[in-house]
Amino acid sequence: RSVSLREVAESGVPEDIDVLINAGREGDAWSGGDIWKDPRLLEAVQAFTAKGGGFLGVGEPSAVRGAMRQFAAGDVLGVDREVGLTTCFEKYPVVIRDLPELTKDLKETPRFHNAVPGVYPLGPETQTVLADGRDVVLASHAFGKGRSVYLNGFTYASENARLLYRILFWLAGRSDTEEYLPDSTACEAAVFPDAGKIVILNNSDETVTAHMHGGGKDYCAQIPPLGRGILDL
Repeated sequence: RSVSLREVAESGVPEDIDVLINAGREGDAWSGGDIWKDPRLLEAVQAFTAKGGGFLGVGEPSAVRGAMRQFAAGDVLGVDREVGLTTCFEKYPVVIRDLPELTKDLKETPRFHNAVPGVYPLGPETQTVLADGRDVVLASHAFGKGRSVYLNGFTYASENARLLYRILFWLAGRSDTEEYLPDSTACEAAVFPDAGKIVILNNSDETVTAHMHGGGKDYCAQIPPLGRGILDL
């Protein structure tokens, strides 16, 4: 579901939303641009997260010039970006603290084609999970009863898609992350309870043997390259 930032500023975050995503570069329609100068928008995002919502920022979320920070929602995200305005300020050091709930499928730090450099943690409460030198790649931050995750970019790949999946479930406070989740990041599954079927897709160009658990049962299927398998529930 999409909701405009103007709607959020005027009416708050809709009650049926668990995770709010703001992604893009400074000044573009996705990040929001000057709408972030409206204090009602920031107040709405803060209130939503503080009450237990999840906030995912990608690239330059809430970026706007003329505010105290480059990222207007930096206090929620726990990070900001250096754009030459605060070079004389000493930055909190990047200290890696793993968060396996998010990173367990990654073999290495992802390299996004649109990665934003110069992002740094605002304090010790920010958990830097992945970094490229002194640049934050992935970070999490608690805010009230909720929490946020920051990603410095995103490029589609099987491991990155699985990372995003885990981030969204974690931000939503879901504990069923592993239910019907293939062990291979090359595969994804969809469950159709009314039909009593499970469909597993293989997004790679190699044959994959996928294992998964769900509904108290274990499943295994060999899926051909770019093919699918259909199993009985």
